[in-house]
Amino acid sequence: RVDLPNARERIVVDMALQYTTLVAASAIPGTSVCTPSGGSSWLYELDVANGTAAKSSGNAGEYLGNFLAVGLTWIQTGGDESGSGTSTIEIVGSDTSITQKDVDTAGGSSGSPHRTSWRELVN
Repeated sequence: RVDLPNARERIVVDMALQYTTLVAASAIPGTSVCTPSGGSSWLYELDVANGTAAKSSGNAGEYLGNFLAVGLTWIQTGGDESGSGTSTIEIVGSDTSITQKDVDTAGGSSGSPHRTSWRELVN
């Protein structure tokens, strides 16, 4: 369980997991119902192995700006199969902006990549 620090703050888009880093974008709606796109968003990075902040700075959250996060995509931009390297998160805002943030996934997975589930498609 994670308590979000701001009043009315909600996680409204699917979280993304890459190796042992869980990323979530939150939205804090504006105070006026006449401007539904108003508000702000934060990006949270958590280490699922121990529940602490994934960033070396110790801060789990980073302010994104005066827009509501409406989408989140994780793009692997470097590293290898072991999970070391840097990935990029793209956050789509309610103002049609796309914000990119680098996320450190060092010390990611243990061992080599492998299938974690199997789903059979039946006609």
